[in-house]
Amino acid sequence: MTIALQKRLLSSIEAFACTLRVHRRGALKQIDAAVAKRPAKVNETQLALAVEAPGSDDERAELPEAQVQAEVDAQIELASEALGGDDTARDTASLRARATTLLDRMSEIAEAHRHEVDPRTERLLAWMREHLLDGRRWKNRRVLIFTEYADTKRYLEERLREAFADTDDAERRIGTFHGGMDDESREAIKRSFNADPVHDPLRILIATDAAREGVNLQNHCADLFHFDVPWNPSRMEQRNGRIDRKLQREAEVRCHYFVYTQRPEDRVLQTLVEKTATIQKELGSLSQVVEVRLVSMLAAGIRRADARTLAQHITALDASARSAVVDRELEAVRVRHKALSENLDLLRNILQDSKKAIAITPAALRHALDASLALHGAPPLAPVDTSEAVDDPARVRWTFPRSTPATGPTRAGPTRSTPCGPLAPATRSSGSGDGARPSAR
Repeated sequence: MTIALQKRLLSSIEAFACTLRVHRRGALKQIDAAVAKRPAKVNETQLALAVEAPGSDDERAELPEAQVQAEVDAQIELASEALGGDDTARDTASLRARATTLLDRMSEIAEAHRHEVDPRTERLLAWMREHLLDGRRWKNRRVLIFTEYADTKRYLEERLREAFADTDDAERRIGTFHGGMDDESREAIKRSFNADPVHDPLRILIATDAAREGVNLQNHCADLFHFDVPWNPSRMEQRNGRIDRKLQREAEVRCHYFVYTQRPEDRVLQTLVEKTATIQKELGSLSQVVEVRLVSMLAAGIRRADARTLAQHITALDASARSAVVDRELEAVRVRHKALSENLDLLRNILQDSKKAIAITPAALRHALDASLALHGAPPLAPVDTSEAVDDPARVRWTFPRSTPATGPTRAGPTRSTPCGPLAPATRSSGSGDGARPSAR
């Protein structure tokens, strides 16, 4: 529950306030309930959405946002109800008083600031006015903004629409991309964002992580902002991949994220981003081994007292991570090599069995052709190069004789054959008419 609230607070006060309201209801409900009716301990699966928003590989990403939010609220309430323990039985009234005081104070602060424009939004607006606008007119440039939570997406959209309400064609300049969109709407927003800015007014696209994978948005966009930093580094990698990919028109892709320099939690997340970028640069990609280690380091949340130590542990991941990745990659190579060797052995056995079943060797086939030529009164096959016949009998080249049989059936033109194996026909040699001597390998 602490991690769920902390993640949303680091995303936006709006997301924190909305979740805190649900948490307050669930926590006080649990305290008021009888100990015997308190729900059993819940597992991580039951609280997956409370901790992390659904990604594009989650089937819930296709559900309407309101339906997903209802499920999130239910999980938050379930987690809050399960927060009790022996303290509830011993001193319910005292516990409720302490909880109410604390939750009311938290709610008061959140409600007082939830609608304020925070410094990230101000910095984002300043960047947009500089790079996307020329006075009140929009330039032919686009930007993609990612956030993890629907509440933050809604808050950000409201702030941007307010800020740019007096610009040219303002209503059509901002769009959203999120889970639960129907196929028609999803394709329409993709077409609009990928269209030439000269012909389409869309300039700003705000997306949740449900749209982070399998969506190509690089046609006319090389700027991306992470409004919040995901705790799972692969999510940031996948976000960047929406525009940092092949067919990107610009030589440089610019992916930005925000840091509150005075907030210890941000220093940890900044270290996470920098370490992820370093590993990707050195190893080519973020391996599952490294990702699991980074995620596990944040599994207990980010406590301010431990923020510096946690950042140092993330920084120190380098050597051990590289060793683990190298070992893992080498093991994968060994597995592939073993599989290839087994396949080659299988193919060799099939080839040997086929040779035995057909019972034809290059020498036997040549003798058969010689016998056939003799029946036509023609001389036998002759090697193109006598020394080649000695040094490389398996691949020696042979020529057919001129087609001038003394006896037997008459034929016009050179005699051609289509033997298999090393006697497969080659291209015609120089010359024309009956005097041509085609060669065969």
